[in-house]
Amino acid sequence: MQPEALRCLGSHVRVILATLVLASCGGTPPNQTTDLGSEIYFPKDEITWEIASPVQLAWDVTTLSRAVSFAREHRSTALLILYRGRIVTEEYWEVDDLPTFTHLRNVPSSGMSNAHGRPIEDVGSVQKGIVGLLVGLAHYRGLLELDAPVSRYLGSGWSQTTPTQEAEVTLRHLMSMSSGLSRELSYEAAPDEKWFYNTPAYSRLFDVLSRVSALELNKYTDAWLATPLGMPDTRWALRDGGLNRYGLVTTARDLARMGLLMLAQGVWNSRRLISENVIDLASESSQPLNPAYGLLWWVNGKRSWDDWTNTGMRAGSFIPTAPNDLIAARGIGDRKIYVLPSRGLVVTRLGGFAMHDEDGEPQRRFFDQEFWRLLMGALPAVR
Repeated sequence: MQPEALRCLGSHVRVILATLVLASCGGTPPNQTTDLGSEIYFPKDEITWEIASPVQLAWDVTTLSRAVSFAREHRSTALLILYRGRIVTEEYWEVDDLPTFTHLRNVPSSGMSNAHGRPIEDVGSVQKGIVGLLVGLAHYRGLLELDAPVSRYLGSGWSQTTPTQEAEVTLRHLMSMSSGLSRELSYEAAPDEKWFYNTPAYSRLFDVLSRVSALELNKYTDAWLATPLGMPDTRWALRDGGLNRYGLVTTARDLARMGLLMLAQGVWNSRRLISENVIDLASESSQPLNPAYGLLWWVNGKRSWDDWTNTGMRAGSFIPTAPNDLIAARGIGDRKIYVLPSRGLVVTRLGGFAMHDEDGEPQRRFFDQEFWRLLMGALPAVR
């Protein structure tokens, strides 16, 4: 049964339950595969997407249901779990009072849905991971070099520093948040001497990509990423204010396709789009100042971490309940793409912050830690 049909009945998608009911009756759900080999499956379009039964995978269905229930009970609008590209579970819910942290011109940041009834949201800083993919696509096409100065592509005067200081800042520095620039793009430190989560500096990558592609933002995103991966609901929209003038508006399914490109090391359906080296660089520590940050992707399992609040380093892994090889694109409202290569998983989540403290401040690690504690409990032991 398709998700839009379930929504018409006033319910939400329950791939787990549909699989179990049909399996108990001796049937096979539509699109469910019986071949769960080691090869990654790439969905052909929005309608045709194969399903992997958690029973076939020997997952603990009771614990998996608890993980899904946790997401539902904590302000999620969408949860999608892929195993080697196939859907294990896909659920959608309605959530009241989602934070409208941005205001898009002509496009609300929440409350929209696509033709199939799936929510479309501005995913906040999850977009940084997607821009990392776009830079990787441009690199593979020979249009830019990661260690080239930003001035090579934007000319002089793109920052508020001296020409000498400006010439030392490379694309890699913008992607690793180690440019040494302030939010006003003035000089604070030499590159590689300070880690500072800097959205305005990162945003200059949009200008670089437009220059090297000779295309507008949505056109190069569509040509390089959305069309090849089959993402009909992904686009950029202008925001009215904020640190970044662009918002990425997309669905859980489209985000999952982008996570699948990371899982497949830059290959989509036998076609290489991004070099494996760039994927590796994005997925590992990009500098020693904050080892939990790669190139616009968060990296788990490191000795310490800081986040976008720039409040200082903390000891340990940023998601201690998840395996060390997990990487993530993370945005406001606990919007996520998680990629776990060692277990062949891609997980996407949309919605609002799962938890706030007594002062109303969001608890940014709460969803990460509890969800992964439950999900890892559902997976079979590694042999």
